[in-house]
Amino acid sequence: MSIFGKLDFTSLTPTEKAIYNYLQDHIKEIPSSSIRQISAGSYAGTASVMRLIHKMNYKSFNDFKNFVKQTQKDNEPSSDFFNSLSIDIYPSNLLQKLEALTEMILHSENILFFGVGASGATATLATRYLANLGVPGVFSLQDASWPIAKQLQNVADTLVIILSVSGETSEVLEALAGMRKNADTKIAVITANPSSEAALLSDLFISYQINEWHVNFSNDMTSQIPAMFISEKLAKAVYKRLKELIK
Repeated sequence: MSIFGKLDFTSLTPTEKAIYNYLQDHIKEIPSSSIRQISAGSYAGTASVMRLIHKMNYKSFNDFKNFVKQTQKDNEPSSDFFNSLSIDIYPSNLLQKLEALTEMILHSENILFFGVGASGATATLATRYLANLGVPGVFSLQDASWPIAKQLQNVADTLVIILSVSGETSEVLEALAGMRKNADTKIAVITANPSSEAALLSDLFISYQINEWHVNFSNDMTSQIPAMFISEKLAKAVYKRLKELIK
């Protein structure tokens, strides 16, 4: 997600994206920086910096600096870590949603698992599971800058399965917006945030509950156990359906 709060990354101008990337790269310096220093460092005007601050829903530059200062403190994980192993963190209709996603997989010519960071690693694992079952046309992508939307423009019956804890990762949303323009592309999302923009843009989503944990503000340490569990259950559902089809 946007590490500075909810933000529609696709709405940013090239200048605003440059400022945003500068802020990300110099996050530890923000509390002690002036708006002129941010402006000079990002090669943008102070007015452009303030437009971005307002788009991130801060009333002033000082409000933004105070937010960063407060949230730079380590967000410690909760002591009830083993809750991530509980069946209670999954929706009551999990099996039905897995069955629906299984049917989407079996009726697709191409299946792309997509995620960035730790979610990207889980996407690769999920891809391996289906490849091991002999599901054709399955691959994974972790590079959000890859022009995947252009490659899918003239491809029919494509299913994109997005893994994102927050469902608000700016890079993922930007890629999703491009893929959503293709009527022949279906989107499924596995996320801890059922009200996220990614979930709302999807044809089907599977949610779970987990507390996000970040170290040094931006280093994501959130458990991937729930997403891995869903990936394994999905592979087993696909395997079961394949066996039924060959009887």
